[in-house]
Amino acid sequence: MLLTGAALLQKIQEMGDAPRDQLAITCGYVNKAGKPAYSMFQEAILQAKGVSLAPPSTARKAGRGKQPSYEVTINKQGVAPVGGAYTSLLGWTTGDKLRIAVDGGRISLERIAAAEAAVSPAEAPAACPAPSPAAGAPAAAVVPF
Repeated sequence: MLLTGAALLQKIQEMGDAPRDQLAITCGYVNKAGKPAYSMFQEAILQAKGVSLAPPSTARKAGRGKQPSYEVTINKQGVAPVGGAYTSLLGWTTGDKLRIAVDGGRISLERIAAAEAAVSPAEAPAACPAPSPAAGAPAAAVVPF
């Protein structure tokens, strides 16, 4: 049973100079492996003393990588990489077919076939040629996924 609030503070005071791991276990703060759950224990002590903490960060909630910045830099090869964070936000996966459109100063990507229903190269629609830089279009490249 987890001790909280005044009961937690009273038990800690009763145990005096006991080691931290013994305090945590005695107060019920044990993880699945049977070891002291120090973080939970210390947070409970802070709450019992009236200190509230912000909820845990959700920045790495997906479990990998950092949050997308929505900005890329064109590399030395003239490629503007679009990372997996952006494609996963759209539900795109490996093997999806994309159409690249250049309109004025904008490049847009549109999924035209999902991976499981991908069309063969012979059946794929012909790509529209991008305007040349001389025609006023920006010089940029997009990496296919």
